[in-house]
Amino acid sequence: MNNILVYGASGQVKMIMDIIHKRNNYNIVGLILNSNVKIGRYRIINTNGSLGQGSKMINFSNLTPGVTTGSSAKIGDSSAICIEATLVNNINIGRHKVIGASSLSSKDIGDHKLAYGSPITVTKDREKDYNYYSKYNYVN
Repeated sequence: MNNILVYGASGQVKMIMDIIHKRNNYNIVGLILNSNVKIGRYRIINTNGSLGQGSKMINFSNLTPGVTTGSSAKIGDSSAICIEATLVNNINIGRHKVIGASSLSSKDIGDHKLAYGSPITVTKDREKDYNYYSKYNYVN
């Protein structure tokens, strides 16, 4: 199966991606960026990520596969929005924040938090400057 890159703005791209996916002829590698989107440095928008109109994605932030944001969402510095999560319109996600997979965020979430669920619930604080990788021996 061949890969195909689909990118662009608005619902037309989503419709095209749905048709290609249904026909099962290609692996879709794509994303949707709507109008007036601002993206910072060193950020990742993974396969089928959608950043809504007027949204802002600050430095070092990450949208994992299938994430959808409504319009005017703001994703803070060094935050991760996990697989298939959804942010409704006008949501602010703080700095150093993790939103769990398949979560539905309909409210703002502050800095240094871990939250997940549908509806979303803050489950714990994240320690500032804590090296999470060292806990699992990912770094020397």
